[in-house]
Amino acid sequence: MPIYEYVCSRCGAKFEKLTPLAEAHKTQPCEACGERAGERILSATSLGGSHSHGGSCGAGGSGFG
Repeated sequence: MPIYEYVCSRCGAKFEKLTPLAEAHKTQPCEACGERAGERILSATSLGGSHSHGGSCGAGGSGFG
């Protein structure tokens, strides 16, 4: 089950929640105020992997031989 990041449209609190994929688009109860106003937001962890600079890909050569 993926972890999604939400922000409450009432109080502005941000929180993370393990949510089934089928439920991810629905508003979630806010952990701070309790209102069902948590809306999913795009988090940095959902934009791709955690690649460090200077790895084997890129300007350092082809990586062969």
